[in-house]
Formats: sequence, C-alpha cells, structure tokens
Amino acid sequence: MPTRVLEFKGITSELNNVLAAIENNGGKIKDVSKSETKSGTFYMIVYEAPEHRINGIIEAAKTHVPEQYRRSGLHYGGNAKTLKN
Repeated sequence: MPTRVLEFKGITSELNNVLAAIENNGGKIKDVSKSETKSGTFYMIVYEAPEHRINGIIEAAKTHVPEQYRRSGLHYGGNAKTLKN
C-alpha cells in the first residue's frame, strides 16, 4: 500500500477522530507528529491506505476537522488533495 500524509490544524480530540477515520476506512497509521506554532497546533499523520480508499478517508477526515482548520491535505505522487476541497 502507498504511504500518504494528512496534515491539519486542530485539537487532540479531532486528531483521535481522524486517526479512527483512517483506520475505519482501511488505512494503517505509520506515524503521528505534532507541531506547536503561534497560530495553533498542527498534526501530521503518515499512513498507508489502498488507492480506492483515499476519497473515503478524506471525506471521513473532513467531518472531524472544522473547515477553518483544513490547512492542507493528502499528498502523494506529486499531487495534492486538500481537506478544503
């Protein structure tokens, strides 16, 4: 399975919900990192998932992250899909 990255600004409960959404849609969590900045806390999740599950993961993640915090999205193969879309 290809490795993907999902990044967003949020709080711990949103992180936990996004992690569950990834796993519930066939993804496997590889790593989670947290970055504190003046504008808030950003989480980066590295995971593996089958190609046909990507859209399900993005849609599930959108339901757990408030729209104003959908900073960036799913990156793979030089292409990017963001949670804003």
